[in-house]
Amino acid sequence: MRPLSDGSRLPLRSTHGKLMAEAVGQQAYQLLITGDTVSHANAARLNMQSRAIADALVKRDVRPLIAALGAGSDAADVAKQESELLSSRLERFGAFQSIDVIGTTAGPEGGLRTTVRLNFAKGGATNLYTWGRDGFIVDVGARPFTPTELVPAEGGKLRTFDARSGGGARLRFVDGHGTAITRTDTILLTRQP
Repeated sequence: MRPLSDGSRLPLRSTHGKLMAEAVGQQAYQLLITGDTVSHANAARLNMQSRAIADALVKRDVRPLIAALGAGSDAADVAKQESELLSSRLERFGAFQSIDVIGTTAGPEGGLRTTVRLNFAKGGATNLYTWGRDGFIVDVGARPFTPTELVPAEGGKLRTFDARSGGGARLRFVDGHGTAITRTDTILLTRQP
């Protein structure tokens, strides 16, 4: 048994009688989505680039996003859209607090998608950056943050399921220890006193 080696976290909480997981970090996110911790070779780089974009956007600086969109993007239009989105989020969720790069997984049509959560005083939202094979962003999305529900499975285990990847995590909790069972390993998730 080994812990997640990149410092990822998989906090769990009970909400309305459901057990929910909120991955923070590449290996934890990859585990929830695919059931394994092996990531694409470009995941770490795209996570860092996406964080730089999000850090700039909360300061109303669209230059890193414009650069990642590549040629053909209308800087004024992008600036207007991003300013309106941030203003709307601040109105709904209160003061901005922090950013968590959730992780990068396989996206549509062979690209990669990075999910970044923006945390506000009264909630969170995610920015989704879909990266094309050429290294530029081909799609930008935004949605409210939604944790992943863990559902009961055989033998007292819990599972997640991701409709996009068809994968999901298998988790087990015994005597205060949480573990994830991947194709090649058993990973220690939590240790409670």
